[in-house]
Amino acid sequence: LRSDDPAPSADGNLLLDELFGAEISFHPSDEFNGRRDEIVHSAIDELNRSGRSPFFVDMGASVPYGSWGFIRCMWELVEELGAETPVDVYCATGSGGTQAGLILGKALFDCQTWNVFGVPVCDSVEYFQKTIRRLERETVATFNLEIDESLTPIQLIDGFTGAGYGIPSPEAIDLIGICAQYAGLLLDPVYTSKALAGMLASIRENGLRPEAVPVFIHTGGVFGLIARRDVFAAGSPRP
Repeated sequence: LRSDDPAPSADGNLLLDELFGAEISFHPSDEFNGRRDEIVHSAIDELNRSGRSPFFVDMGASVPYGSWGFIRCMWELVEELGAETPVDVYCATGSGGTQAGLILGKALFDCQTWNVFGVPVCDSVEYFQKTIRRLERETVATFNLEIDESLTPIQLIDGFTGAGYGIPSPEAIDLIGICAQYAGLLLDPVYTSKALAGMLASIRENGLRPEAVPVFIHTGGVFGLIARRDVFAAGSPRP
């Protein structure tokens, strides 16, 4: 895991990792970003030498097999709403797997009147254009899918990363309080609060597409919310 603290407190998802008995190594940001492939391959080699059969899953399960989770998600939406109904789908984009799976599902299930909008929570639009397209192509190749890239536009709503990954913006923190108090909906500071902020801003600026159903893909985050109690130290945010 990426951590500048060599011994971070067991909180949020990290607490669950420890409860399940995961063996965890922590790496400073510079080392993690610069040597991640080397670190992963070293761990795989060590497991192979010990007689194990490791299977590597990249961050966010953003690999071809992982894409099927959100291809299946899109199929469930099609069953509920119908492929002919205009739909605008919004999601958080962090490692790219969610959006890649959704746009592949859009093409596979012939949702010609649907849009899939991703809200980056880190990095740049240019980065995600390349990352999502690469994962899409890998998935198409792995499963021999017949999909033309003209059917999978990568639509991104920029401007909601704040100060960077894992750093909640004031707007996102306020939105967490509003959604909890008025809708009983729990967002997290890293992903879903930034994504919903982007969705709402886009609708305010551009309006709703005529007859289209807006859908927000809530990708979880309760444990991430609890891990960031510090951002609410001054008290619960008020609408």
